[in-house]
Amino acid sequence: GLAAAEATAVAERLRDHQAAELAKTESRLVPDLPSEYLKTDVSDAMSRVNKDYEEVRKRAAREQVQLSDQLPLRALHDDAEMRGLQLAQLYLIRQVLDVCLEAEVREIGNVDLGKPAQDPTGTYAVLSATFRVKASFASVQKLLEGLRLAHDRGIGVAQVELSHDDSGIESLVVTASLITGVRSGWKLDPVEAVRGGAGGTGGGGAAPRTRPTRSRSGG
Repeated sequence: GLAAAEATAVAERLRDHQAAELAKTESRLVPDLPSEYLKTDVSDAMSRVNKDYEEVRKRAAREQVQLSDQLPLRALHDDAEMRGLQLAQLYLIRQVLDVCLEAEVREIGNVDLGKPAQDPTGTYAVLSATFRVKASFASVQKLLEGLRLAHDRGIGVAQVELSHDDSGIESLVVTASLITGVRSGWKLDPVEAVRGGAGGTGGGGAAPRTRPTRSRSGG
């Protein structure tokens, strides 16, 4: 009857509203990568790596930030799909390095990539990278705030470890994550399997999240 029809209409409107809200949430947590990180031709991909690292190194030199010369992704995969995965990892690295430089840290050490994984549905890939930074307390605060603001670019913080020494310099180990759509050919293990294994560091689950900072007393 009429009541049933009205109830059905209300349910459909609610469903449409929920679908729209989900789409907005997904677009915020899982934004599309910029087009320059989607070009998987080997020359384009290598050019992107070189350009990003050159820009980062020039800025670090200009701002007198000591930057490791052992940044990852110097060798790219033979397979175009896997190069797409590496470009997504590069995007994560570039975003976090830019935040570090914006925060005026003193030193950026080696960057280690975690093992990529996918969510249980196989829809999203969870990528991670660990950064080792030395900075003043004020710069650490700026860095953490910068990472919080980077959330709208898909960057999450999976783990933070902080220690300090008598000179007042803070040592920060940050594992940052990026969630992006899985592409065919990536063949990733589920997130929980990666976390439970002896391999790389897992990122977030369905969305990036921040764990409490763990402090250690320095020597």
